[in-house]
Order: sequence, then structure tokens, then C-alpha cells
Amino acid sequence: MLKSIRDALNLARVALVIIGPGWLKATTDPNDISSPRRLDDPADWVRLEIETLLARGDGVSVIPVLLGGASVPKPADLPATLQALPIRNGMTLPPFPNFADSLRQTKNQCC
Repeated sequence: MLKSIRDALNLARVALVIIGPGWLKATTDPNDISSPRRLDDPADWVRLEIETLLARGDGVSVIPVLLGGASVPKPADLPATLQALPIRNGMTLPPFPNFADSLRQTKNQCC
């Protein structure tokens, strides 16, 4: 992982993990659905970033954000190093055209 990315992850106080409906099934070759899942690749950037954030424990708020009708992944569907992600408090944002309204409502509720 690039040093600048690792440094930013180590300084972050909040991180949003954006999860869409195809997130769990994304493959290393988008043109070949039988290729390995990206999340199963220990060198995948998304996996490395989430692992780094989760390893910090309470030092960072890691918030799953579900888009497009995505569901919270089950721990058993994730590599061991990512299995803490589903137990984090997250939020679901509805699809367009309600997306902007949802962001405004969320901002008004939390900040």
C-alpha cells in the first residue's frame, strides 16, 4: 500500500465503507465472473484499506454505507480480517432521486 494512503488511513477519525449490491461478488476480472473475488485477494486495495481501518479498533469510526439495495454482508461471507465490518453501526441510503434528501436528513440528524 502506498505510504500516503496508509498515513491517511492512520490519521482518519471516520471512514465510510461504501457497499453496493455487487460489492461481495466483485471479481478480479470484471469480464469473467468465475475469476476470484476481489475481497479474497490479500493485495486488493479496498480490502487492505478496510483491514487497516478495522485494525485500529476504537481509534476510528468505520461506518458501512449501503447503497442500491445492498444488504449488510454476513461475517461468514467475508475474509476473517473483515468480519468485524458487519457489526459496525451503518446506514442505508436510498437510490436516486431520494439520495440527496437522505444525505440532508442524515446531516440534520447527526451534525
